[in-house]
Amino acid sequence: MRSHNRQLFLLCLPSAALVLAGPATAAVPTPASPPAEAVLQYRDEQIVTYRAWLQEGHLVVQVQHQEPWHTYAMDNVERARERSGKQRPDTELPTVIALQGDLRATGGWLQTAPRELSQPELRWYTWGFEGISYFAVPISEPDAFEAGEAKITINGQACTAERCAMIDDLEFVLSTEAPPPNDLVLEIHELIPLAGP
Repeated sequence: MRSHNRQLFLLCLPSAALVLAGPATAAVPTPASPPAEAVLQYRDEQIVTYRAWLQEGHLVVQVQHQEPWHTYAMDNVERARERSGKQRPDTELPTVIALQGDLRATGGWLQTAPRELSQPELRWYTWGFEGISYFAVPISEPDAFEAGEAKITINGQACTAERCAMIDDLEFVLSTEAPPPNDLVLEIHELIPLAGP
């Protein structure tokens, strides 16, 4: 939903904000190390939690939404173009994930199948995510990376039916040595490719 009352804060977590660190020694992460994590906050409310890790040759980003918040599909604009027939349709901002440093994509992004949130009576077409959703992209081999060199930046928009918050240059610094905890391992084959082009 569109709104001019938008606020965004990045809640810094322990261990140097977004840097992955092992529970005992920061230089030697263990399999129990948490993924990189950041929290999107609107006023005093924590609304969306982002987590990122490397798994099976992919960068995985988990998005956990607090009710009633939602974010939008990477291909939101392409979907709205197809539905509306307009080259520049009215719709919410898509999720954009940019790779930085030594992190290189070797294929296209995948995402959880988004839910349609359109209002056809207003000629407003949009698709997004509630609850827990995922993005993933195949990347080049991370063997040569050092902790702190693999980075991503997220931009986009989180909304409810009444208000929105901008996601502006939210950065993750990834440790490539620490696998995700077992309860965060994703079935990547369940994700879908983005709509064209």
